[in-house]
Amino acid sequence: MSDKLQEPFRIIGIVLVRNEEFFIRTALENILPACDEVHVFDHGSKDQTFSILSEVSTRESKVRIHAIQSPEESHQAIEKFAGTRTWIFAVDGDEIYDPERTKAFCDRLRGGEFSEVFQLRGNVLHVDEWSGDEYAGFLAPPSRAMTKMFNFSRLSSWTGGFERLHGGEQVFKSEVKKPRRYALSDEFDFNDSPFRCLHLVFLRRSSREKEGSGPRMNIADRLSQNFVSRLKHRFNALLGRTAVSDAKYKNYALGGHVRIADPSFRIRRENIE
Repeated sequence: MSDKLQEPFRIIGIVLVRNEEFFIRTALENILPACDEVHVFDHGSKDQTFSILSEVSTRESKVRIHAIQSPEESHQAIEKFAGTRTWIFAVDGDEIYDPERTKAFCDRLRGGEFSEVFQLRGNVLHVDEWSGDEYAGFLAPPSRAMTKMFNFSRLSSWTGGFERLHGGEQVFKSEVKKPRRYALSDEFDFNDSPFRCLHLVFLRRSSREKEGSGPRMNIADRLSQNFVSRLKHRFNALLGRTAVSDAKYKNYALGGHVRIADPSFRIRRENIE
């Protein structure tokens, strides 16, 4: 049976956050038109993130908020979608998607386009400067892209992830001999891409971070630490210092520094301070 005769794919947004108060509202509002549901997992935020999430969920019925104790819970929540006509769209609190293009692209996915692809990656600008509608930073490629759109219809199961869509064991359906992964950046540049994101990785994202402290560590960074590094991290956390991710400089600050002026992303920073 062709895709046109089957039910449409659904787009499920999965957002994992911790202390993302400055930009989380824009991050959510920009993907809401594209998604059928958005599940937000708050992993112990200590700033105003949870309050902002509650405001958004009260207004938007498709947003569901979950307070979690460990990042693994965000993957456990999506395991049930394996084998269904579902695209899982993972977003972080520092990822700002172009709302109109993302909606149009997800409508294409609903109609069955790219149904043989397991993983899609879009175009990204890793931002280190922002003023109004002007952004500066490093493009992917040559930097690494971090956009995450996975076609769960290609899977039989995916269990054991240490956070949503990371790690664990993927078991594919018998007809999937080699999972296909496709990067739109192979075909489009940032300005023309139908699926593109501003990654505010080098900007301050919470009032709990000090100005100029650098990109903070993520879950994968912490898991890769040795024993001594973990002790150092815990000591710095007790002193209120942000643990800086060297890996983000290595992965997201490659190539020339570029500037882009584009009003499409509609970023608003919360007036917290």
